[in-house]
Amino acid sequence: MALFAMHGGIFLMMKTQGELQQQIKRLLKPCIIIFTILIIVHGAATLLYVPHVAAALERSPWIYGIAALAAVSIAAIWIFMSKNRSGWAFIASCSTMGCMMAMFGASMFPNLLYSMPNPEHSLTLVNGSSTRESLIVMTYIALIGVPIVLAYSAAIYWVFRGKVQLNEHSY
Repeated sequence: MALFAMHGGIFLMMKTQGELQQQIKRLLKPCIIIFTILIIVHGAATLLYVPHVAAALERSPWIYGIAALAAVSIAAIWIFMSKNRSGWAFIASCSTMGCMMAMFGASMFPNLLYSMPNPEHSLTLVNGSSTRESLIVMTYIALIGVPIVLAYSAAIYWVFRGKVQLNEHSY
């Protein structure tokens, strides 16, 4: 939750100006502090209390590289926010989210859902996949759908580019 509050706050910093931007900046600093503390506590608790994640790190030490990139991204958020570079802070926040998702996926691989009492009952990529025919159909749907979603996202971003202008017609 702290990640989304921080990420959304940084986005608002990019899109606003003046007094509203200063109010957001004052509210955003505690969010970044809380996020940083929670991510450290979460990482430590995961290593201590989730044994299959620790085993994945032993099996695939390259995951530490993703963790290092996440740490650099979090540090970059602090640096860019202190220099009032909210656009770069937003990119660093996106990088942080991407690193967190990559670490989760890499530490779970090949499991999709890990069974704590009986690891042999875990849902894996192999026993959780669909039939070959279904995967082919979904590939075609993705090949058609993903470009449409990307084009729509690009169009929306283009329409709503720039900072929000508050005037007498705003509400």
